[in-house]
Amino acid sequence: MVMVEPVDLPALPRVTGPLPGPHSAELLIRQDRREPNARVYPRHIPIVIDEAWGSFVRDLEGNVFIDFLTGAGVLSLGHNHPESVRVVTEQLGRFAHGLDLPTPAKDAFTEAQLSMLPPTMRGRTRVHFCGPTGVNAVDAAIRLCKTATGRSDVVSFQGGFRGTTHLGMAVTGLVASKRPIGNGVPGVDLMKDGRRGPVAQEPATQICGPETSIDSAAGGSIPSPTRDAAPDPGSTVGGCARPPAADRAGSRIAGFLAQLP
Repeated sequence: MVMVEPVDLPALPRVTGPLPGPHSAELLIRQDRREPNARVYPRHIPIVIDEAWGSFVRDLEGNVFIDFLTGAGVLSLGHNHPESVRVVTEQLGRFAHGLDLPTPAKDAFTEAQLSMLPPTMRGRTRVHFCGPTGVNAVDAAIRLCKTATGRSDVVSFQGGFRGTTHLGMAVTGLVASKRPIGNGVPGVDLMKDGRRGPVAQEPATQICGPETSIDSAAGGSIPSPTRDAAPDPGSTVGGCARPPAADRAGSRIAGFLAQLP
């Protein structure tokens, strides 16, 4: 692996011509010809990344940009961090894929995760390796909720993004993006997100309070769940996909999550 040598930092970012440059434009055209319309970022960021280090990426023409995407949060240490490169290279030199068999590296990682929990939680917590992406964790969490509760329905929120698997799209509240495929999964109910109400200045309780109904994917509505309500033995709601604190969902309104069960 070749480590990229950073250029003079005070000169960054640096763009020397129109975007995309000729070499980048050629690759973007080939990508458009060979890949489906599921591509998102090349439509808005017409560059071809050639090298990267830290918080910077360089395209084929030598233009340098600050990377605020960081792999949608994956590259929290930046591109090509020396320690990340060292550990990955060392592991690839041993073996790359061990299925779900235990390995020293996996054992050390699990121990590190559990060590961050309060002592009272460590002994009763298990680490589930869901898959390579965030939506794999969403899928696993929904299956866990349904299995644990014996109920089939899931409450999610309008405007929220959960991923692009079939189940992830079903609990995603971006209706326009999934209109061509429909809901796809029965029992998903989309609740109005108090952070994205028609009047942004109103408190979340006025936009999306406990009295608000949940718009059912089947066309009807069910009462909005509240924290203090007694469990309904006839309810089919087995889980709630709560909005994250940041990323594509934006910032939370104080007190909004406190209304959820």
